[in-house]
Amino acid sequence: MNKYGVLSFILVIISFSFFMVRRGPDVNMYVDIAVLGILSLVGIVFASVSKKWYSIIGGVVLNFWMLSLAVFLFVVGIIEK
Repeated sequence: MNKYGVLSFILVIISFSFFMVRRGPDVNMYVDIAVLGILSLVGIVFASVSKKWYSIIGGVVLNFWMLSLAVFLFVVGIIEK
């Protein structure tokens, strides 16, 4: 696994850790959405730049999962207001 594949998986871990730490009722949801979205998109870019196919597939799938979580939070935030 090359450095871009490792960075992609590290960004998934950082995104998930950020999501778990920042949970609660008094959290600014739009900051969370922005951070999760940016980290996921950067992770997808790193995964697609990677040369190994398992890094590409794993990185894109896991980062897309975090990106879909950010979109879900955005939709819930719109419905809530």
